[in-house]
Amino acid sequence: MPRHKSDPALLSLARILRGLRVQRGLEEGRAEWIAAKVAQRAGTAPGVVSACELGSSRPSREMLERLLDALRAGPETREEALRLHAASVGAGAAEAHTALQARKADLARVRAAACDRFRAGESVGSIAASLVLREVSVKIWLRSAGLHLPRPERPPSVSSRIRQALATGELSDAIVAKVGCSKKHVYHERYLADNRGLAFDRTAFQAARLKAGYRSIAQLATAIGLTADHCALVGRGMVPSPETRAKIAAALGVPESALWIPTSPHG
Repeated sequence: MPRHKSDPALLSLARILRGLRVQRGLEEGRAEWIAAKVAQRAGTAPGVVSACELGSSRPSREMLERLLDALRAGPETREEALRLHAASVGAGAAEAHTALQARKADLARVRAAACDRFRAGESVGSIAASLVLREVSVKIWLRSAGLHLPRPERPPSVSSRIRQALATGELSDAIVAKVGCSKKHVYHERYLADNRGLAFDRTAFQAARLKAGYRSIAQLATAIGLTADHCALVGRGMVPSPETRAKIAAALGVPESALWIPTSPHG
């Protein structure tokens, strides 16, 4: 953990560790007892040892105990080092808490200023740009302050424009040119409009087909000029176009309402 320049406990701890290393080097006849030797014994990297000796990093308690073991610190020195470490940790926690509270206060002031600017008529995009934030962040602030954000007006979808044109009786080519869509899209919306609210009675269809003498779907398809695949889809429940419904009902000798039963708007 990085230290603060005014942390005297951490600086004192750094002096103890540095003094222990020099002392061990003198005892072993090697005045240049390097940090790599301590790191090897403590099971860490030389950079960690150097940072602890310079006071630029606060080691964990476990790491400090391993360093003290590697340096063969005496009981009194160990006790003093652990006391300084505890004092440094406490100072660091208090410093972190103070910094956190300061950041919270700064953020609260920024949020309040953003809300005031929005109340004054400034747009969300302008506020976000000036604060170098995403618009969604500013919107969250405004909503948390109880401010109402008007919903942007969205243009009608292509499907809704096609449905509106179909309701006025416009032809497919005119709708394609007006809306800028494909004919396939127009046919799809027309199909949905024509067949909305109809339920297929498969049992009645099968009974009418057999009664009319059509042993298979393919025979019925040939009689009314449809492909076998198309007629098979109808037999499985697909609601065909009004023209196809009329052809099938006429070929089977039954009214359309016997095969495709109107349903309620909520059904």
